[in-house]
Amino acid sequence: MGLMCFFEKFKAKERADFIKNIAYQLNADYYFGTDSIKDKFNTIWGYFCEKEGNVIVGKIEDYDYYIVEYAKFRGNKFQGFYWEYESRYVIKSKENLPDFYLLPKTNLTSFINTATVFISLAFSIPVIFLVLEKPEPSVFLTALSIIAIIGIILYKAFCHSTEYSNQNKYMINNEGFKNKYIIKNYSDFKKPGQLLQLITKYSDPIKIREVLTDDVCEKLERNYSDIFLSVRGNCVSDLDEGSMEMFQSYGKITSSDSCKYRLNKLLEIVKILEHLPDSMEKIMSVSDFNKQISNNTN
Repeated sequence: MGLMCFFEKFKAKERADFIKNIAYQLNADYYFGTDSIKDKFNTIWGYFCEKEGNVIVGKIEDYDYYIVEYAKFRGNKFQGFYWEYESRYVIKSKENLPDFYLLPKTNLTSFINTATVFISLAFSIPVIFLVLEKPEPSVFLTALSIIAIIGIILYKAFCHSTEYSNQNKYMINNEGFKNKYIIKNYSDFKKPGQLLQLITKYSDPIKIREVLTDDVCEKLERNYSDIFLSVRGNCVSDLDEGSMEMFQSYGKITSSDSCKYRLNKLLEIVKILEHLPDSMEKIMSVSDFNKQISNNTN
């Protein structure tokens, strides 16, 4: 990882002069590396080399923001290995927001189904060879049963790990919102240089429900169709934590106008999230919440 970050840092610096000029046009400050701004913003997101990038820091309508563009080394069977640039936009909320992610349900469904099929087939290769060697009905039925069991276990595991099948705890009433989005509740994903994290901190579902009120859910469902949203440390980002990057990728910074457009779109969402009730009683009492949780799990 350290060597890869070294090369990604080198590639990012090739764009330093261009990003400095964009920062000047935005009347913002330029830094290299997010270590320079970590005391002001949450800078620990999903990608471990993200901190080695060109950073723009400024204000939009009195909200603090930063933009980081970083290099990534990618590869696929069509293009081989290549370098590309990705960017994350972050706005610091003025409210005390719990940590959570919001993912498009259709994208997550596609990810779960695709991963289940391919991994099931990979685990089932020995069974497939057995069927080819002994093409008998009993062997074929046994093989199908084994593949089906593997698929079901993987599907259940993916649904549990992504919280796809555990949305009732948020008590969202808006059916359109529930059909569009999945709320993912964990505060720490991958820290730079840390592959395995044994202790995961979860946000209180009640606190998330305080943010995602009926009114907020209605506005998000009505006005947006494909939100990838990460909320961590009172900072709101329009890029997810890295687990769904095959479905969502923001390329390199192209102009100050495109930066302004994306910042304004993200600010709209931040303002929606900040429409919090004065107290939990405006949504439901804790006892009512616990009662509904109990009813949904029975």
